[in-house]
Amino acid sequence: MDIRQAILLVLAVAVGVQSRPGIKEVCSQAADIVFVLDSSTSIWIEDYKRQLTFVQDVVKMFDVGQGATQARVGIMTFGNKVWIDYTLDKFSKVETLIDAVEKIPHKAGTTTNTWEALDTLTTQMFTPEMGSRHNVSHIAIVITDGRSQKTMRTKVSAEAVHHAGINMFAIGVGHNIDFVELGYIASDPHDEFLFTVDNYNALESIKEIIADKTCQVTQKPVILPNTTPTTKSQGNQDAVVTVTQKVQPILQNTASLSKPQGDQDPELTNCRSKPADVYFVIDSSASIGENNFRYVLNFVKDITSIFNVGKDNIHVGLLTFSHDVQEEIPLDNTFTKDELLKKIVDVKYTVGGTNTGKALEFVRTVSFSKELARPGVAHVAIVVTDGMSKNPIDTARQAELAHKAGIYTFAIGVGVHTDLQELRDIASNPDDDFLFQTYDFNSLDSIKKLLAIKTCAIKPNDEPVYSNGDNNYVCTPAVETDLLFAYDSVAIGSWKSQAVSRFIGALVNGFDRNGLIRVGMVTSDCQRSGNIALTQELSNVAFSKLEFTTYTHLIRKVQRHGFSVKQGGRPKARRIAVMLVDEELEDVNSEMISEAQKLNKEAEIYVIVVGQANNMPLVHELTMVKGVVDQSHIISVDLFQNILSVKGDLLRRLCRSMSFNETIRDEPEVDNDGVYDYVIPKAV
Repeated sequence: MDIRQAILLVLAVAVGVQSRPGIKEVCSQAADIVFVLDSSTSIWIEDYKRQLTFVQDVVKMFDVGQGATQARVGIMTFGNKVWIDYTLDKFSKVETLIDAVEKIPHKAGTTTNTWEALDTLTTQMFTPEMGSRHNVSHIAIVITDGRSQKTMRTKVSAEAVHHAGINMFAIGVGHNIDFVELGYIASDPHDEFLFTVDNYNALESIKEIIADKTCQVTQKPVILPNTTPTTKSQGNQDAVVTVTQKVQPILQNTASLSKPQGDQDPELTNCRSKPADVYFVIDSSASIGENNFRYVLNFVKDITSIFNVGKDNIHVGLLTFSHDVQEEIPLDNTFTKDELLKKIVDVKYTVGGTNTGKALEFVRTVSFSKELARPGVAHVAIVVTDGMSKNPIDTARQAELAHKAGIYTFAIGVGVHTDLQELRDIASNPDDDFLFQTYDFNSLDSIKKLLAIKTCAIKPNDEPVYSNGDNNYVCTPAVETDLLFAYDSVAIGSWKSQAVSRFIGALVNGFDRNGLIRVGMVTSDCQRSGNIALTQELSNVAFSKLEFTTYTHLIRKVQRHGFSVKQGGRPKARRIAVMLVDEELEDVNSEMISEAQKLNKEAEIYVIVVGQANNMPLVHELTMVKGVVDQSHIISVDLFQNILSVKGDLLRRLCRSMSFNETIRDEPEVDNDGVYDYVIPKAV
């Protein structure tokens, strides 16, 4: 054995690094580690299994056991309640633990009570009764795919966990996560303890990083794979290895993990000369700060330097916004590339509010106007912001208009105070390509090349992508209209209800908000008379009489209360009810038809049928037998996942109902150009 081999052997023994088949190195530091897994209904069973596989892969990298120098592992799951699946004193071998993880059932909790899970960490899991030790690091790894029902309660519980000395990793999965809430959960610094991935498949890409960082948290120094250690010798003491490599955080857009990162990236080389009009929209509000604003400008400069800027190649423009908009560099500028880069870094920082909607309106109406933007090339806007706008509704509206105008919009949120839903509104579809989040302004550097690649990937002459062509139209109501949607959320279930709510949101976004329209929604009330207090009167009748609402109750609720002044209704407004039913609806009876007839006297009724309308008894009764609903007011779609495909058709029909004061005609009028006269098309 030569001297180098001897030194390496001593180092391995000194830091407690072991080997295991298929694993480069095993962390053999003492620690109590608890996995906290989301088991709510929003997680499909296959994704839940991928979550369990991730846990198995991570624990393989630790020396699991009950010894003084080994890692103990516990597992909790949570949804509408918390389940302690395995305590810290349960497993003495990693093989037994891995087998047990596979058997943890998916509880399908109806809500996401993250705060209860965090409370359980401090009050139960990390206690001697559950096998926790006082003299080792306490580590929790929380995985979730959504926000909890009580964000502020989660914040308080997270603070208690941090105060108890528990190091907490927060891993957000998917695009429905709340970055602010993840920030509450994760320990500081966030670039060490907060991670996001696009989906559960992507957990595979961070398993080694999570294991490495968890091992770093342990009380003794450790060696990480693929690092270049430095050694110190203190007399006869064992050599100690100090890790010098810092693992970068995972960005929400995990495509960066598989993209080449060198300056000679093939995709960058191929795209540098593609023609495009690229416009940067930079937040300059008071929350940014001068230093962070300079980070953003350098980020813009670095991306611009990648492009081949020129008359027939890429044009670059820039504006800043706070409470107002300031255009700094118009798209039709004639600067050389060097002049342009200097102009970018010389932009002045202004302070004020965050009027993102006004900035997006300026981009659409001025920056990409016919006078400044070129036809036949991709029009791309890149929005960088660190917080919620002062008017999220206006921001969403202006973003939608920009998308309809053919402007591809990237949304980059910086920090933990951004609003994920607003970023999703700003970003073009799909989010995987157009939405980015970073933890701080320093991290912008890590996405610049990926952003440049994605910008170049937008082909010249591409048309904006819509769910259907009718998204080119915006309905402007001509009369006061109260529009009410109604569906039985209990009968159709959770994921179908989510599809319906997204459909309603997309439809509402097609109306011009001119103050004439009000929109509401009525869903089922779950069970009726379902609450029974603790009692000694053990009556079989009382417990067997539990009633659930029917579609009859839903129609009656709309008719009696939906359009009332108390619910926001207006006495002189036109009333329209959109009822959604599926082909599984049964028990069509005289009472249901009677309630529908009453509703028909007060409101115009549209019915969306999921399934075969001709085979539905309710539709047959309402149209052919009783004549309550006109056949032209029935819209069919085959499946819930395809419901967005009828949005444009319904929008046109509704717009006709709220655009004329005379009696509703059976067929829409069409002018010589084939454009419906009650729908106002927007230029694209």
